[in-house]
Amino acid sequence: TRKLTQDLSLTLMGGYTAQRDEAFASSRSTSGGLTPENFFALAGSIESPLGGGGSRWSELRDAVLATANVDYKGWAFLEATVRRDRTSRIRAANNAFIYPSVNASLVLSEAFDLPRAISFAKLRASYGVVGNYPGRYQANVAYNQRSLGVQSPGGRGVLYTNLGAGYGNDAIRPEQKREFEIGLRANFLTRFGIDVSYYNGLIVDQILPVTLPVSQGFSSVLTNIGTLRNAGIEIALDADIIRTGDFRWNTRVNYARNENSVVKLANEATELVHRGFDGGAAQIKSIVGRP
Repeated sequence: TRKLTQDLSLTLMGGYTAQRDEAFASSRSTSGGLTPENFFALAGSIESPLGGGGSRWSELRDAVLATANVDYKGWAFLEATVRRDRTSRIRAANNAFIYPSVNASLVLSEAFDLPRAISFAKLRASYGVVGNYPGRYQANVAYNQRSLGVQSPGGRGVLYTNLGAGYGNDAIRPEQKREFEIGLRANFLTRFGIDVSYYNGLIVDQILPVTLPVSQGFSSVLTNIGTLRNAGIEIALDADIIRTGDFRWNTRVNYARNENSVVKLANEATELVHRGFDGGAAQIKSIVGRP
């Protein structure tokens, strides 16, 4: 933190964060129950123990981040942030992404001579980008390993690999939400307050599995399918209805309206069918220009 002039101060912050998650699971089941009660061992299985299962996974994420904050006379503020993420959920050549943001606020009641009825007023505005990644092991084209068991006396189990029903996508990009917001907060007549905000956000490169024809050999492929918009307004009114030494009654009323629409679909498509029922008689689908 540094005071640049008598009226202007600057605060800088930087950091690094990393997280690794690992898991391993193994299981085996008895068949027909246990012979002695509460003897929880495979040897106590009435019939031959059933085959078991196992799974393991690991995940690594890290990020470098920085923030700069400027304060002018305690009534004008400007802040900028930047974050660079890396994730093992996407292939190494394409797994680093930068998310910036900027926000500003102006305390009007400190900067200007407002009417005495207004005790506090602040104008704020912000723009930011955040990201979202596909699920673990969904983006890469991965093979499953299975066993055919022992195929001949004295032999060993035969292993084979196969691709799952869902196909990955090495070119997948992270989902991004880019949102702008502007708002005003004001308190007046010592008892009343109003908070109004307008926001407009785009969800770009939304990640969804897209159904494929059976002839492709897979049921779906992971895709950056399109762009969604959410825009709306939020209003909050609060008031001290009763304010005495022994009793206080404060009330708050909220109003919100959001409009959602599909802005764009991949490959210039005009609609996307997510699922069909009863031979296509009923469908869940997204249509460009519609909610």
